[in-house]
Amino acid sequence: MLARCNRPTLPEYPYYGGRGIAVCERWLSFRAFCEDVGDGWRDGLVFDRRDNNGNYTKENCHWVTPLRSVLNRSNTLIWESSEVRGLKLTAREWSCLSLQIPRLVLSRLRHGWTVEEAIMRPLQPRARSVQ
Repeated sequence: MLARCNRPTLPEYPYYGGRGIAVCERWLSFRAFCEDVGDGWRDGLVFDRRDNNGNYTKENCHWVTPLRSVLNRSNTLIWESSEVRGLKLTAREWSCLSLQIPRLVLSRLRHGWTVEEAIMRPLQPRARSVQ
C-alpha cells in the first residue's frame, strides 16, 4: 500500500500514487494502521478500498475475500438493473443469479441488451445446416 502510492519506480505506481491515490497520514504508523483495521483481518482475506478512486483511509478500506477484491477493480464492468431492485452487479454475478452461462450474459450485455433481457431470455439453439 505504501509503496504503491509513494514509489514512482514501481510498476504499480501509475495505478495508485500516479493517479493521486494516497495513504492517510495516520497509517504511516503501523501501530495506528493496526488499531484502525486490524480487528477485521482473518486468514484468507485481503485489504481493499471500497472506492477505487479514493485514498487509503479507515472509512474507505476493509478486509474482503480475494474474489470480492477482484470484482472491485477499476476495469470491472458493472451493469445496473432498473427492474431487479436497482442491483449493480458484474456479468458473472448476474449469470450466477440467473443460472445463465457467464460468457453469454457478458456478450449480451456488451451488445446492448438490458440486464433483464440478458439474464431472462433463454438460450436459443442454433439451427444446424443440412449438407
